Amino acid sequence: MLTITPHVFRHTLATLLLEKDVDIRYIQSILGHSSIMTTQIYTHVNRKKQRQILTAKHPRKDFSMPDLVILNKG
Repeated sequence: MLTITPHVFRHTLATLLLEKDVDIRYIQSILGHSSIMTTQIYTHVNRKKQRQILTAKHPRKDFSMPDLVILNKG
């Protein structure tokens, strides 16, 4: 028999919200955590989803580096 505890419920809620692209700071607020580090403990997201979230939400996602031109000093 599977036992559902408040702890399991919190982990599941946090994970599902994160997988639906809810901002982790909002999840932090819902769970009542003072530290984002505590909220991260509650989130279990697979690697593929982590990559998708990072690619979509990273503050520098639109940052592009110009091509570097190397000049011959010879």
